[in-house]
Amino acid sequence: MPGVAKAQAKKAGHGLADELHLLTVHGVLHLLGYDHADPEQEREMFALQSKLLSDWRTDRQAAAAQEARRRGDAAVLGAAGLEES
Repeated sequence: MPGVAKAQAKKAGHGLADELHLLTVHGVLHLLGYDHADPEQEREMFALQSKLLSDWRTDRQAAAAQEARRRGDAAVLGAAGLEES
């Protein structure tokens, strides 16, 4: 199965990690009862899938930025002999 995800990622023009995130969210939505058998269901499910992935990416980027600021602050404090304990 990893080969399938890799091929799908390449076809979609994004990385394997992004494809695995998409497949995970898609699968969980199915487990929660969502489906895409008809156009209305598909619109609902795929809109929710897109929103969840977008929100997660935004949160992940914010957390990475916050961690980078924390590391920068720690380096400055350390250089000044004021490292946090």
